[in-house]
Amino acid sequence: MNNYRIFSGLLFGLFYGRHLTGKEKKETYFKGFPGTLEIKHCIPGRIRFFVPSLLNSSNGKAILEEKMCKIEGVEKVDVNILSGSLLVQYKTDKIEKILILGIIIKLLGLEDKIDSKEISIIRKEIKKWNEALSYSLYEKTKGLLDIKTAVSLVFLYNGMKGLFFSAEAAKSNPYSLLYWAYRSLVLEGDYK
Repeated sequence: MNNYRIFSGLLFGLFYGRHLTGKEKKETYFKGFPGTLEIKHCIPGRIRFFVPSLLNSSNGKAILEEKMCKIEGVEKVDVNILSGSLLVQYKTDKIEKILILGIIIKLLGLEDKIDSKEISIIRKEIKKWNEALSYSLYEKTKGLLDIKTAVSLVFLYNGMKGLFFSAEAAKSNPYSLLYWAYRSLVLEGDYK
């Protein structure tokens, strides 16, 4: 068991020793925006990005090669539209890499894509299932109900029953059920 402790101590010292002694200044590594603009490789003076919107986009290539070369500090821009790769060589004393990232975002118009919230695959599938169920209920009732209205009416029914017709306290608070019925029917817009 002691051999494992010695070995793990050596590995710990090897990987973290330079950082703890302060001889090597370790900077944080920002990986970009997954699925929009990813930093694949970065060394001082050179950054390689993966930009899915550049795939088969000669327009994006022309914009980047034309405009980025005019920026002081940017030495070379190489765009590969077959792989979606963007290589930028720059002078570290003239421009920061985070500024290069911002310039690329602005030139390619990726602001909206970065600001949008990503939805998980499971949530998307549940949403599709809900839409299918809602559509089938709508068709069966000939336009009278959809799933949102049906659930809201169940809340409303149980809330009213618990509030007016129950001698004992309802299993759920009737005020909560009425609140949820009100929220889903009146306050909330249709989900998208």
